[in-house]
This record gives sequence, structure tokens and C-alpha cells, in this order.
Amino acid sequence: MTQYLTSFLGFCSLVQLCVLPGYLVCRILQLRGRLETLLFSFALSLLINHALVVGLVVAGAYRPSVLYGILVGELTLLAALVIAQRRATPNADSCSSDSQRPAFDSPPFSFFKHTAWITIAVYIWLAWQNVGTVFMTWDAVGSWNPWGVWWAKGSIPRIWGTYPQLIPTSYSLTYVFMGNTQVQFFAKGMLGLFPLGTLLAIYELGRRQRSAGILAGVTLAGVLMYFVNVAKLENMMFSGYADVPVSFFVTMAFYCVIRAGEEAQRERCIGRGAMQLIWLGAMMCVAACVTKQTGMYMAAVYPVLLWGLVLRPAGVSIPESVRRLSTACMVMVALAAPWYVYQRHMIATGQAQDNWDELFTNLHKDPTYAGRLRHGIRMLRGALPFNDALGCLAVLHVISIIRRNTRWLYLLVIAPLTVIWAVGFSYSLRNLVLVVPLMGLSAGVGLVELLGAAGWLAARLAGAELNWGGGTVIPLNGKPIPMAADSGPAWARAGVKIALLVIVVASFSLPRDRLLERQTTLQREVGDPSLNKVLYEYHETRPLRGLISTHYAALNYLPGFESRAIGLPMGSFETYEKHRTRQDVHYILIPSWLDPSYNPKIVEDVRRRIESKEYKCIYDKNAWLYVRKMTPTDWELDDALTQAEAHVAAERFDEVVSALSGKPLAEAESPGRAYYLLAYGMHHGWDRSRAGREPPTAAVDYYARAIELGMHEFWPRYQRGLLLAMLGRREEAIRDLARAVEINPHHEGARGALAEVQAATSRKGV
Repeated sequence: MTQYLTSFLGFCSLVQLCVLPGYLVCRILQLRGRLETLLFSFALSLLINHALVVGLVVAGAYRPSVLYGILVGELTLLAALVIAQRRATPNADSCSSDSQRPAFDSPPFSFFKHTAWITIAVYIWLAWQNVGTVFMTWDAVGSWNPWGVWWAKGSIPRIWGTYPQLIPTSYSLTYVFMGNTQVQFFAKGMLGLFPLGTLLAIYELGRRQRSAGILAGVTLAGVLMYFVNVAKLENMMFSGYADVPVSFFVTMAFYCVIRAGEEAQRERCIGRGAMQLIWLGAMMCVAACVTKQTGMYMAAVYPVLLWGLVLRPAGVSIPESVRRLSTACMVMVALAAPWYVYQRHMIATGQAQDNWDELFTNLHKDPTYAGRLRHGIRMLRGALPFNDALGCLAVLHVISIIRRNTRWLYLLVIAPLTVIWAVGFSYSLRNLVLVVPLMGLSAGVGLVELLGAAGWLAARLAGAELNWGGGTVIPLNGKPIPMAADSGPAWARAGVKIALLVIVVASFSLPRDRLLERQTTLQREVGDPSLNKVLYEYHETRPLRGLISTHYAALNYLPGFESRAIGLPMGSFETYEKHRTRQDVHYILIPSWLDPSYNPKIVEDVRRRIESKEYKCIYDKNAWLYVRKMTPTDWELDDALTQAEAHVAAERFDEVVSALSGKPLAEAESPGRAYYLLAYGMHHGWDRSRAGREPPTAAVDYYARAIELGMHEFWPRYQRGLLLAMLGRREEAIRDLARAVEINPHHEGARGALAEVQAATSRKGV
């Protein structure tokens, strides 16, 4: 039963991480609408759990038992809330919509609604493809996930720069729940919810606003996100970086601004509904800030967006607006600033390293801002689906300025962030991911405005009237059309039942050993898969002795090579010399190509020592060079093994024993193979000529030693089974041969030998 506990706890961690705390808040706030409740449940759960993890780590109480207790307490509170709310309003659901559904949709609204559904369906499929994968891209492998492991072990990670930690603390929650930091499937699997949640937020905004333009923005945002994150950045969308999550929180913050304005119109003042959304938007800004530094920009402009799109249209006076906005700002600063203050203190005291110069200056090829701007434009143009796509996108953005909401969005968020990226951070396109969904939203509004104007012009020229809006689409700033109440709590109950069924079925189909086996298999592909294959094949029968001095950063994250690598900067010949003379460094793995930042003397010295027999070349292909440091004893053992292999091939079994006897075989490069050859020579030499010879009982022990020292189990088991049968030890022979058949059921020799020994045992009644 414990085999299935890991999977069950992994699913429980996702319930805690993505649903439960946020849903409790939504129940308490009595939010209306299924999709809105789902979105805020996800977003708030992540923020609440981040604060929970940080608090527990600081208190020294970040343990599985504490998390289980919190989960049980939340479930108890949820049950109490549901019962209390049913008694108070037996025919209402606190999370249902309070409006009336219109009789029909206009043609454009209906068309773009269906294209939005198709886009969302595609992203559901993409999110599903991410399930069952592990972290593969470098920053996720080398930074974001290891930081999560640090948190899981109850420590605040020592990081480079001021990177916020909401994503690593989220990873850590799954690890602590399972009591296992190896299984990454649950931490990685939840990343598919961020791009999906972003599109759903835009869709819900368009549905509530009755805006065909915003619904068109769902499809355009999906296309832009795909081409930027997947096609250009090689599946960065689900990689484990913080860029896509921060774009989700930024989109949710803008969603809250528009929804607050809608509620203020409906209430004809800044009432309870509008204030809830204003504060929820502030929390989304906080979540963006503690996800990545770029989220601070949205927090900075959020008060301005509130004033321009909510408070001023509602007629709130300037003094009252200042009071409300200053309160929201102080709360955001109080919640988001502590991590940055702490990390700046660590940098100031020399306990962490600042990376501002590296990011803003050193990574750029062009030191001038004008050059960076040109580079950014070229990079963005190359990321889009066709050559003139950037120009089309710019035109649609300009047209979208006709609408007040998208005018504020474009002038305050999209345009400034794009320029800041181009002149400051265009060394990587992923730094622009933050604003890509909002680019799609704005472009969608511009597209519908353009189509409407073209349709109106065509109709006028034809002498007819054309109502592009179909009489039901209200402008983005218009009064929202009421929509019918949802169907009560039935959907929630059904969702809970389905979720529980999925968790139980999935848990019992994913035993722990299967999870760990798949994790190890996938993690072997981290970095350069072809180089990894060479390393694993070589060391499969050759135990890894000592450390590897290497420039291959992914090595420490490959299963079996953890803590075996010491970093070798290829620009420092002095570091290479230090590593070369260290007694615990037995291997050197370096790139053999010449990069401008590399010191060519390193590769030259390695090749010179290969020629002088100080090193043995293991691999020298595909721009990588892997060598082993050798001593005279190592070469002697290497020659002995080579001779033994030749004698076995020629069936000179006594010469095999002569070549290997008395040698320190445990120090050989392949000690398991060495002991196997010695046992094989003794075994078959005696089998060929038994006259006057003692039975080779030592060979039985040598076969066992071969297995202990890492040789693949099949051949030692098979040969030892044959030898034990010759020695009359049939029960032991049957065990070895049965194991050999279990490993390779198609080997005719093993199957025949097992059947023969079993038959002989039955005849003699042994």
C-alpha cells in the first residue's frame, strides 16, 4: 500500500497548492461565477502557499506532518463554510453568477467565442503533454528547481541576485508533501496551468464584457504565446522558468481592474463588489512581484490603472482616490518588499552576489541603447509567424487605442514594458513573455475595430446598413449585459467528486517505484542527451572513481553523477592546473571546440597528456573530450584486461587466469568485468579439462564479486548457475538460472539450462 502513497500525496499537494486555500477565500468573499472562482482559487492558492512555506521555514516547522494538519484544517473549514452558507441561502450558491444570459450572441461575438474555445482546447492539450515530464532547460534544472529543494529541506536558498521565490516554494510544497525531492512530475505538471489560466482570464473578461474584441484576443494571445514560448524559445512555456507564471498574475491584475470598473458601474459607486476586486488585483500584483522582478512594474502602474479605469469614471474625488490608492500601495509594499529587502541585505553583507550588471550590461552584445533597441525589434520580428507580423501587430495596437480600456493598457503597460525590454533586457526574448498575453488582448480589440470599420465602409459603399455588432455586443466601456444565474452548487459537487475519483484512480496506477524509474529515465536526458548516453554507457560497467573536473554544468543533475562534478571554467588555465593535480579528480570532461571566452591551452594540454599516456581518451566526438587520469598500475591492469578479453575470444581459458591472477582487480577500470573474466576462465578451463584439477569454487565468489562491482547481472548469474550445477549445488543453481531467465526471458541457453537442472532435481528428489 505504501507503494501508492507517494502518488496520492503528490495529488494532495496539488490540491493544496492550486485549489484549496484560494477556494476558501473565494467562498468567504462569495465571488460570483464558476470560471472567475476557479481563476482566483488558483492564483490566491499559490500566493497563500508561498507565504505559508516562507513562514514555516522561518519557524523551523516545514514538515510533512504540519502540512497534513493544515490540509485537514482547511477541509474542515471548507465543510463548515459550505454548511453555513447553505443554511443562510439554501437555494443560492456563493460562487454563482448574478446576471442574466442574453437571448442571442452577435455573429462576430459568436465567431470569436468559438475560436477562443478552440485556442483554449489546444492549450489544454499542450498542458496535458507537459504532464509526466521533468525539468530539462538549464535555469530550471540549475536554479529554480534546486531552490525548491532548498526550501523543501527547510532552508532559505542562497541565490544569485534578487530572484523572488514563489515558484520554488511551490515546487517545494509537492516535495515536502511526498517526503521526496526526486519526483518532479507534480511540481512540473502544474506549470501547464499558467498559460491556460492566462487565456481563461482573457476569455472570462471578454465573456463578461460581451466584447468580441477581447474574445479575439484569446486566440491572438494564444498564437503569440505559442510562437514566443514554444517555437522561438523551445518550449519555454512549461520549462519551469518564472516568466509565464508572472504573465498570468499580470493578466489577472488587469482582469481585476476591468472587473472592478464593471462592478462600480453596476453598483453606481465603489461598493463591496468593486472593492473586493480592487484588493484581489492588489494581491495579484503582490503575487507577480514575488514570482519575478518584472512583476514590480505592474505593481507600480496598478494604482494608475485603478484611478483611470475605476475611480475616476465612478466619480470618486481626488482626495478619496489618493487615500484608497495609498492604502493599496502600502499593503502591496508590505507584502512584496520583505524578500527584496532581505536579499539586498545578503548582497550588501557579501553573502549573495548581485547580478544587475550581468543582466543589464554584460549579456548584451551592443552596449548602446539604440543598438539594443534594433536588436530587440529584430528578435521580436523573428519570433512572430510571418515577416510582416510585427507591423500588423503594431497597427492593431494603434487601432485598439480607440477603446479607453485598451488605450490605458497599451500606453501604461504594453508600450513601456516593450521598450524597457528592448533597451534593457533584450538579450533574451523570454524577458518579454510578461506582456505577450496583453499584446494579444489589445491586438484582438484592434482587429475587431478594424473589421467593424471595414464592414461599415463596405456596407455604405454598397448602399446598405451593416450592424457588425449584431445589436448585442456592447463596447468595452459600455454597461454590461446581465446574465443568467448559474446552476447552483451542483457543478462544484460534481467537480469535487470527479477530482476525488481521478486522484484515487491515478494514485493506484502510479506506484512509487514506477514514478522513480520514469523520473530517472527522463532526467538522464537533461543537458546534452548524446553526451549523457556516452557517459552512462561507459560507466555502466566502470564504477565512477573520484571526481570529474568539467565544464559540463548539467553533469551534477544527472542521476548517478550527483556531487561528482567540480566546475572547470574554460577561461582559467590556473583552475585546470589545480584540478589536474588533485588526487580526488580522476576524470576531465571539457568542450573541444574553441569559444572566444575559452583558454585554448586547456584543450592543448589535455591532448598532449593523452599522447604522453598520462591520460586515457574515453570520448572525443561531437565537440566533447572525456579523459581519465592514468598511472602505470592503471595501464598495467588495462593491458591485462585487454589480453584476457583476447584469450576468452580464442577460448584459451588458462591464459585468462594467468593474465589476471594476482592483479589488484578491484582497482581496474572495469572491476566487475575483470572478476567476471577471471571467474569465467577458471570455470571453463576446469570444465574443458577436469582431470587432476580441483573444482573452481573460488570462481563462484568471483562471479558474485562481479555483480557487486557493477557488472550487468545476467551473464554472471547465468554462468554461475551453470557452474553451480556442475558442482552439484542444484538449488543455488536454480536460483541463479531463474534470475537470469527473469532478466532475459528470451535467452535460449538460460532457459534450457534452467529446465535441465530442474528436471535433474526432480528425478533425484533433491
